Amino acid sequence: MRFMRPASFATLMLLAKLVRPELVGQYALGLAIVYPVMMLTNMQLRAVMTSGARQQTHFGDYLSLRFADHIAGTRDYLRHHPKS
Repeated sequence: MRFMRPASFATLMLLAKLVRPELVGQYALGLAIVYPVMMLTNMQLRAVMTSGARQQTHFGDYLSLRFADHIAGTRDYLRHHPKS
């Protein structure tokens, strides 16, 4: 999360310099829609992974849980916000 915000800001600034303002607005709207869904499905798994003192759970377990959770969040979002 430490580098996600500066990277997103840098991407937005680069887009603002290179493309039309309408596209920058669409990009910002897309971020405003996607970020809350991704934050809710994040589940702070990085903290869980680094605090696992006994190493009983493998990295693949966390990775598959994260992927499944993001897929479920995206599916639920698309179900409740159909394309008009």
